[in-house]
Amino acid sequence: MILENETIQLRPYILEKDNLTLRREYLEWIQDYNNIEYINSISLLMNDSLDFIESSFSRFTSKNSQGFFIYHKSSKKFIGTAKLDKIDFFRQSGEFGIMIGEQNFKRQNIGTLSMELILDYSFRILGLHRVWGGCAVNNIGMQKLFEKFNFKEEGRQRESIYINGIHQDGVLYGLLNKEYKEKYNDKM
Repeated sequence: MILENETIQLRPYILEKDNLTLRREYLEWIQDYNNIEYINSISLLMNDSLDFIESSFSRFTSKNSQGFFIYHKSSKKFIGTAKLDKIDFFRQSGEFGIMIGEQNFKRQNIGTLSMELILDYSFRILGLHRVWGGCAVNNIGMQKLFEKFNFKEEGRQRESIYINGIHQDGVLYGLLNKEYKEKYNDKM
């Protein structure tokens, strides 16, 4: 299912499985330290082959992990990824994540547009009870995105993230379906 608004489409990985150009772009995105610095996975930088991309496609097309490529309509360009990962249908929860791979699309409201689509999909289509996510304490942009959508800080993992030689706290956020409905009731 393609999720979209006026500006972007979130295209499921499965629809782009044969797009070799996009696979190469995706590999370039995850090899760019500016893109993955706050993801806290140095292993992403270590992967220099399309085999890693193939395993990502396998992961993000599974029942418990749905990945989307962010397609910017007016520029006709793929610009990043968004995911609903670690989906637990028994507990009715999933983890949100996003990476804007194209540098000139950062700070262009793409995170907000993507979050709107993922939350609507998570709560209205999948019927999840809770969407959660986390970020490094100094990832101010991601914290603002969570707070913009009324996510609540649920806890901290002290000095659990290591970025640029510094240990820092990881901040965990969560949003319940009822909180989403309270805020966006007129849209539903």
